[in-house]
Amino acid sequence: MTEGAAKAENGPAPPRAAWVDRAKGYGIILVVIGHVSNVDRLVLDILIFHMPLFFFLSGVTFKPFGGRERALAKAQSMLLPYVAFGLFVTACLFAANRAFGMGLVIPGPLHFLLGGNLLVGAFGTFWFPTALLATLLLLDLVVRLPIRWQAAALAAMVGGAFLLGDAVAYNPYGLLTVAMALPFAAAGYHVGLGRALAANWKTILLMGLAVAAFFLLAPHIGRVEYKYLRYGPFPASIIAAAAAIFVTCCVSALRVPGVAAIGRASLTIMYTHLLLYTLLQPVTSWPVIVVIAVVAGFALHRFFQHFAPTRRIFLGVRGEGAAR
Repeated sequence: MTEGAAKAENGPAPPRAAWVDRAKGYGIILVVIGHVSNVDRLVLDILIFHMPLFFFLSGVTFKPFGGRERALAKAQSMLLPYVAFGLFVTACLFAANRAFGMGLVIPGPLHFLLGGNLLVGAFGTFWFPTALLATLLLLDLVVRLPIRWQAAALAAMVGGAFLLGDAVAYNPYGLLTVAMALPFAAAGYHVGLGRALAANWKTILLMGLAVAAFFLLAPHIGRVEYKYLRYGPFPASIIAAAAAIFVTCCVSALRVPGVAAIGRASLTIMYTHLLLYTLLQPVTSWPVIVVIAVVAGFALHRFFQHFAPTRRIFLGVRGEGAAR
């Protein structure tokens, strides 16, 4: 076990950082736009980094589990909302079909059983929570290795992901995405909450270089879809994603009202925005759907926070976790 992992395991849980919540807020807004917009260039640019951003931020706040009991508790806190939102979205689709005769497709039992990239439409984001859980469980093991072994293991995973991604048709529960997700999560873990850039000309210069790198590389990357194991060309897609993550984190240091609250509701917005898109697409434009999806997801999240059962079932928290 590395010294850093040992200290983290025995110390208190990482503090809630407002900049991380703001980064999640910007990230989830971009996720919604990327899924509902019909502006191809905008969608392609967002797809390059919106998933790596969330894996990176999960690594920033990660604390090693320190035993099977804590690992099982983490799994329960993530899988219970997965099942609950699955039933919630199914019930909403069924009700819409009965009430309005919409004919919306509801996946069959086998699709739910196999999960991953077999879940599409209103369930299109359901691969991510299981992929994230697997990523965090593996991260708990990787950070215990000496740093050189960590680097070797992560490099091997990235190489395998780029070589084999297009050759695999089925991504069960998003588990194969872990090969690309884990390096971003590990990078976030090693950056941690305590590291910050000073607000000076050097930071501004680095941000400018990162923005330039992203927009120079993005037109040559094509469509990136972690769900379908399409990662773009190496190393351009990795550099572009890292550049966008850096800029997002820098921007998130600015105290913009409301963004952190949206970030804290990102789980609920993630699970529900494609449901709203499916319901509203025939009757309104995509910018309106973006606003409705973010506002409605935020409101639903706040509603779930008010009651212990819904807080536990849909948000995966209880007790003091409600305040986080």
